[in-house]
This record gives sequence, structure tokens and C-alpha cells, in this order.
Amino acid sequence: MPRRQPLTLRPRGALAALLLILCAACSQVHVDAYPTVASSSSTERCEELLHDLPGDLDGLDLQLVEDTLAGAWGDPPVILRCGVEPVAESLPCRTFAGETWREDTTADGLLLTSLERPARVSLEVPTGYSAKRLVADLQPTLDKHIRVIGEPDPAPGCAR
Repeated sequence: MPRRQPLTLRPRGALAALLLILCAACSQVHVDAYPTVASSSSTERCEELLHDLPGDLDGLDLQLVEDTLAGAWGDPPVILRCGVEPVAESLPCRTFAGETWREDTTADGLLLTSLERPARVSLEVPTGYSAKRLVADLQPTLDKHIRVIGEPDPAPGCAR
């Protein structure tokens, strides 16, 4: 009975590449609860921001995301969306490192929405994560691509 030939280097490499692609697909985060549709003026800023997201956010690894205007870290994922719509003025405000955000309580944690950036961003923070640390880790990247607009008047319902 003839012996089976061992895999050569080329098929092994192809097999390894296939496994890597499959593993990456398994770790992709599906973000579709409300896809982001940024205005044309925000799209470029959002794309630049999302191509420069930190690989680590408060110890959580960056995940692949299907929505092109979103990024995610960890499991359950912390989700950053760019180009989101304004939220209700009745929501309470919180300040992190001098920046004001609207805060909404969700079934899974918090939804923070920026108020002072020309391209509005939101951050979904699952229960158990520190919103303060997450925003602090994101702030340098946000400031690089979507700077806070001067010293705006406080948003309605928000004190400075």
C-alpha cells in the first residue's frame, strides 16, 4: 500500500491562511442594532477616526466590526459609533475629562453620546465596564480626528 505524501510547505501555508481567516470571521462583532448613517460632512472625519482606533481600550482588544462607521472592543463589546443623530435633551449629562456627554441607561449598561464634537459619537458601555476609563482612553484619538468645538454654551439641561 503506497504511503501518503506529507503536506508540502505551500498547502500548509494555504491551510494556515484559511484557518486564520476563519478565526477572524468568528471574532467579528455584528453591530446592527441601529446602523450609523453619518452626514456627508461627518463621513470623512468618522472614517479617519475609525482607521486610527486604539488596538486596546482599557485592556479590551479591538474587534472587527461589520458596520463601517463603528468600532468595538471586548466581549461583551464596548461599541463606538461615529456620525450618530442627536439624542433627547431630556437625558442627563455627564462630564468626562472636561467633555460633556448625554447619558442614557440601556438594558445592558450605558449609552453615552458626545455633545461638543462636529461629528457626534456614541459609546455603548456594557455593565461592568468603567465609562470614565473608556472615555479617557478614547479621548486622544477623538481629539486627533474630531476636535471639540471651542467652548460651546452648555447644552440644554447641562451645567458647566
